[in-house]
Amino acid sequence: MRLSWLTAAALLALVAGCTADHAHVQDRASPTSMPFAQAAPVHSPAPSGLDLMLQAIGGHRIALLGEMHGTQEIPALAGQLVTHYAAAHVPVLLGLEINPDEQADVDRFLGSNGDVHARDALLAGTQWLAPFDGRDSEAMFGLIEHVRQLRGSGADIRIVYFDAHDPDMDARNRRMADILRAAAAQDPGAMLLVLTGNVHAMTHRPPGDLYSNGRRIEPPMTAGRYLSDLNPVSIDVSAASGEYSACIRRDCGPHAVPERGPRASPSLQTQSPSESAWDFSLTLPQFHVSPSAVSRQLP
Repeated sequence: MRLSWLTAAALLALVAGCTADHAHVQDRASPTSMPFAQAAPVHSPAPSGLDLMLQAIGGHRIALLGEMHGTQEIPALAGQLVTHYAAAHVPVLLGLEINPDEQADVDRFLGSNGDVHARDALLAGTQWLAPFDGRDSEAMFGLIEHVRQLRGSGADIRIVYFDAHDPDMDARNRRMADILRAAAAQDPGAMLLVLTGNVHAMTHRPPGDLYSNGRRIEPPMTAGRYLSDLNPVSIDVSAASGEYSACIRRDCGPHAVPERGPRASPSLQTQSPSESAWDFSLTLPQFHVSPSAVSRQLP
């Protein structure tokens, strides 16, 4: 059965229940993991989001960071990851869920001096001027600018736009996976960090049954599942409170996350395929909405 994006949004609501909060657990051993750019997290009294993210990634070469769009926290965390690997002199490919038609725009920006003219040229792209869906946020632009600055200091980092606009969810996810696969093959020595909506990041079939109009259906394939032969690790990033900004069932704007009670520090839960569609669940204390980059960056 062919599924629409609206059905996928319903799937998102379904699988969100699989990420129930638990105490922080130790990194699981993965017999299929290939050692790659293994780096010890920075030690602190309470593990930070970066510490826990590095713990989850371990020796994997490909990490799928499943996000709720339109937050300040997730692009900032991705920026910390990029900085970490750059400091270890590991080449990085950063995948962002934007159409490859705009790849030349971001390449030009990354090679520029980042002045107002360069920013205006990047933010004049279709993704940034389309109705705000959280992927074109101020925080996302800040992540791209952070990469530009790291490159200016000599870091080996490249941004890969990989979204594929297609009303057929299966075709869209297959094309997303194809673009990421090609990028990984082109630069086999690089760490591939992929920031994408958490449904696309699923590496396993969601547990349980999914129904549409009263009929049991098979969950749609995802980019993460299409990449399973490359042994990616998937991390669902959520929060215990706060808001994110995205388009869900044509409702575009801020949405509250399900409250899980106050907490002072992040937590990481290891998942199994019988429990979750992701390998790990990282829960941050709170999300804050990041507004549109265009409204803040353009005159």
